[in-house]
Amino acid sequence: ASGLCGYQYCCDAAAATSGCTKRCDSGTGACTTKSEVGGSCTTHNDCYDDKACLGGRCCTFSQSQYNYTPSYWYYSSYDDKYTNCTACRDDSEIQYNPGEMSYEQKGECTACKSGTLLITNQGVDQGIYSGSRGVCAPICNSDEYYDGMSNMCRSRLSAGQWCSGTYDNARCASGLCGYQYCCDAAAATSGCTKRCDSGTGACTTKSEVGGSCTTHNDCYDDKACLGGRCCTFSQSQYNYTPSYWYYSSYDDKYTNCTACRDDSEIQYNPGEMSYEQKGECTACKSGTLLITNQGVDQGIYSGSRGVCAPICNSDEYYDGMSNMCRSRLSAGQWCSGTYDNARCASGLCGYQYCCDDAASEIISGQCCEMCSSNTGQCLRRGNCSPPPPPPPPPSTSPLPGGNSSNSLTPPPTSSSSGASTPSSTSAQEKKETAEKTRDSILADIADPAVKKKAKLLADAAIAGETVQRLSAKLSAADPDDACASAYSKAAVSSGKGACVAKPDTSAAAGRRRLSATTYNVELMFKSSEVSDDALVAAANELKA
Repeated sequence: ASGLCGYQYCCDAAAATSGCTKRCDSGTGACTTKSEVGGSCTTHNDCYDDKACLGGRCCTFSQSQYNYTPSYWYYSSYDDKYTNCTACRDDSEIQYNPGEMSYEQKGECTACKSGTLLITNQGVDQGIYSGSRGVCAPICNSDEYYDGMSNMCRSRLSAGQWCSGTYDNARCASGLCGYQYCCDAAAATSGCTKRCDSGTGACTTKSEVGGSCTTHNDCYDDKACLGGRCCTFSQSQYNYTPSYWYYSSYDDKYTNCTACRDDSEIQYNPGEMSYEQKGECTACKSGTLLITNQGVDQGIYSGSRGVCAPICNSDEYYDGMSNMCRSRLSAGQWCSGTYDNARCASGLCGYQYCCDDAASEIISGQCCEMCSSNTGQCLRRGNCSPPPPPPPPPSTSPLPGGNSSNSLTPPPTSSSSGASTPSSTSAQEKKETAEKTRDSILADIADPAVKKKAKLLADAAIAGETVQRLSAKLSAADPDDACASAYSKAAVSSGKGACVAKPDTSAAAGRRRLSATTYNVELMFKSSEVSDDALVAAANELKA
């Protein structure tokens, strides 16, 4: 009402009139006279927003956090992390070292009661401890590590148990995580710089992907051995056998591989990025086609490189998500931007709908930019634009979970004109051109979900990021409800990635439930949005 927001509370008229430049108080809106964090105080009433007052300084945490008392039925060790603090930091105490960044924060806890340990987040200073700085942690035994997420001591992991890289060193009993499995004491003592084996934790003597092998037993983490080289996929993936009741074409994508790539085979062209990955499949059995993810090299095919795909007919396209051939879409059917060109019979998706053959032709140097629903006639033409920069190579470590997930980098957008950017054009100019093309495309997409998906795919290609996809069939009242349910099951924030939900038109789905519709839900995330571990967990939850 006063026209002034004082940081997080609306100011009163007096504060606004006086030109208050401080924060305004909760409840009254008065221009505060209270101390900020790190400022002097006698009680918590002297601190802005009711922060705790310890050692004469206002803390980063509130008085209620400091006074946390567990109920009869419930105790949270996480909420108990400030109750043992005895003093908070003044800004003048912070020490800066030339050329280094100080992690010390004004108002943070600087001292703890006896029997607890102050966490400073300096790693080696805390021995086996880790976690958020400025909290009072329990003192762990030698066979425990401190879990900063829960503010608890937990038992260390035995040799050969799963861990997640060097950040998990403190979780392993030996103090060393060998990539994804805890090393044993001998490996840690010898200063092992290789991976450690599953089950035993021994410093591995096995070959990495692309390394030489005779059988899969020679390959780290039981990767398949084909053509004398360890593959990116496992022996169990190579040996996939469908059950009597179930067959997954997605899980069948490596069974026809006959050889994997050695690192020395990779060819690099000056000024270009090689998509070839050591250990990927390089040859397939007769009757299947090796996907290289080079777009035009595969004709109508697309998908993750290094897989053995079925050979599709001229009226079909290859769906890399399911590793199947599917019927091409007719003119006027729904599609999802230029990345869906191969799905349309004409070879051109006009933003949201497949174009007809006439629309796909170039007229006076202009390409069709938008096609109509039902007929596929061209609604708008414009100058043919060069494609955005190519994406990076796809992930070589597919997520577990069958057809619930797939690691896929979208192929570069095709240009109907075949125009190319001059070699003298700078990377920045290429990026700006790609962004303008992206914005022009997005401006004419009406469906918010489709627009968000198209933007995510374009941004990922421009930024050189991979795109991870998760899919599931869910029953819901509407598409929004289906997406909300998918995010909830995956335990991922709905603010991340993009979601598209389409009704499942199969007869089986129609019979499944009368009170709700079954949707085919697709979640997509850029590699920078969600960690690999979170994606694996999400894939498992959606599959459950």
